[in-house]
Amino acid sequence: MSLEPPKIIITDGARRRRSSSVIAYLQNPGPAHHLNHLAEEQPDPLELQSPDGIQVPTPLPPPDEPRPLKKRVKERKTPEYYGPKSLRWVQRPKDSFVVLSTVVALFAVWEVASRSSFAPNYFKFNPFRPFLLVSYELPPRIDDPPGFIRCRKGPLDLLFLPFWVVAFSFIRQGLTQWVVKPFGKKIGIRRGTKMDRFMEQGYAVIYFLCSSIAGVYVMRHQDSWFYQTEHFWARYPHWDMPKSVKVYYLTQFAYWLQQALVMIAGLEKPRDDYVELVIHHIITLWLVGASYSVNLTQIGIAVFVSMDIPDLLLAISKCINYAGLESTGNVSFIIFMITWGYFRHYQNIRILHSVWTEFERVPAAARVWDPAKGYFMPSWMRYQIFAPIFALQLVIAFWSFLILRIVFRMFMGKAASDVREENEAGTETDGGATSEGGTETYRRTRSGATPVKRETRKRK
Repeated sequence: MSLEPPKIIITDGARRRRSSSVIAYLQNPGPAHHLNHLAEEQPDPLELQSPDGIQVPTPLPPPDEPRPLKKRVKERKTPEYYGPKSLRWVQRPKDSFVVLSTVVALFAVWEVASRSSFAPNYFKFNPFRPFLLVSYELPPRIDDPPGFIRCRKGPLDLLFLPFWVVAFSFIRQGLTQWVVKPFGKKIGIRRGTKMDRFMEQGYAVIYFLCSSIAGVYVMRHQDSWFYQTEHFWARYPHWDMPKSVKVYYLTQFAYWLQQALVMIAGLEKPRDDYVELVIHHIITLWLVGASYSVNLTQIGIAVFVSMDIPDLLLAISKCINYAGLESTGNVSFIIFMITWGYFRHYQNIRILHSVWTEFERVPAAARVWDPAKGYFMPSWMRYQIFAPIFALQLVIAFWSFLILRIVFRMFMGKAASDVREENEAGTETDGGATSEGGTETYRRTRSGATPVKRETRKRK
């Protein structure tokens, strides 16, 4: 009986034993040399033996398909901008700075070229001057003090407005991002809704402080200083105005136009009184534009001062409240409430009374509609002047009701917080105003101001 060497079946998964002899490898370079020490007869490693002894070829596995390489794209955190794309410059200080620097550069180049001795006469007028500076300066009178400049109105004044609207956009975004926000972080205000509100009111403090000082200065040099209402109408029309009055008036006009663009672009989260705020902006633009057009700048300056001083104290009080200084915030709010009642109600009602009872002080020759002479005071203009100021007083009365609610809460032992921002309580987090499922971002749509929920992933 002969002994046959065992049959060895080799599959793909079988582990092959390597030879440790380098000489055997060189003499027999084939794959079977690894099994020479186990058996004399070695099967083909690519074949299997069936039960009948027939060699069956082993099917080769399909080759692995190469996986496509996925290009890793780094996600960029881009800031979110709302509103029309044409208003991106309102939100991005870099874009508004480009516009401003371009106009200033063109003005400077033209100014230098026009002073050359080779420049023709028609080149002497700088077309970029009306964008930066007020136009229509008049020659001095005999009785004018030295350095006193008077100006008239004209169509070139419309070019002054767009440049300063862009300038206020740059100033607003630059101050809030580079000055107010770092200051808020230093005093312990976290990111989120409270920081956004602090930035808004911080800019309001800076602007209304400057506008209040300028308004009091300009009003101090008017005959109607500190609400001497009879001078609103005497010596009408106030066509020739001091240069300081014209700069102040057009700058205020540009500021309120820029504030309207802020509302359209959605830079400020709307409060509960959003509708009343829109009405206030519309009435303000109506009053500023109409009073400037019909030569009633003295009554317009009086309204400006009565609005800016209470707004300054309101912004200061709210900044103190956001900083967490409750006792100081209560004191500042009481001061603001007294100032609000005096300027926004008492003095504005005196202005309304003057419109209704002192309109007859307008010179008889000026009670006609003659734009060539600057006369815009027919008898029916009394109602056109009275209506917007009365509508503004109604909006102020609504806000006074909200102020009384805050006073009532103070008597109940609560802090003097803005009741228009009650819905923002409880949503304050480090990352913004959040709710379940994501972050709420408010933006303007065609149908109004609506909250838009943006889904965000939670950080692990």
